[in-house]
Amino acid sequence: VRTFVGSFSSLGWIMLLLSIVLFVFGMTLSMIVGQNANNWDRWPDAIKYVGDIPKSMFSLFQVITFDTWNGGVMGPIVDLPNGAWWMMAFAVYMVVAAFGLMTVIVGVIVEQTIEISNASIEETAKLVLKLENKVIE
Repeated sequence: VRTFVGSFSSLGWIMLLLSIVLFVFGMTLSMIVGQNANNWDRWPDAIKYVGDIPKSMFSLFQVITFDTWNGGVMGPIVDLPNGAWWMMAFAVYMVVAAFGLMTVIVGVIVEQTIEISNASIEETAKLVLKLENKVIE
């Protein structure tokens, strides 16, 4: 519990950065794919997944968690015109969001856990030293 409480500050900044990344990619996806009527014939669910910025952001969050990675979002977008460019854009997004930011989240929690563990070891060493001094006296 102390690990999560101690890492709230860092996690808050990471969540802000993740929100900015989701917003930028979501806005781009919504404007280029979701608002383009030419794409609706090729991908009937475009409005459902990328029709506006909040839907795009949620779809991109699902992509980060690998929930609707291939079938729901990535597969249909790659089938659109310029699909190779979209595949490269998604690769950049996955590197930045999924592998970059999510690894930082895990790193922050692990760092906080190690800090608390070291503090606990120091407290135990002080207590042992205090008890040894009492025994000696």
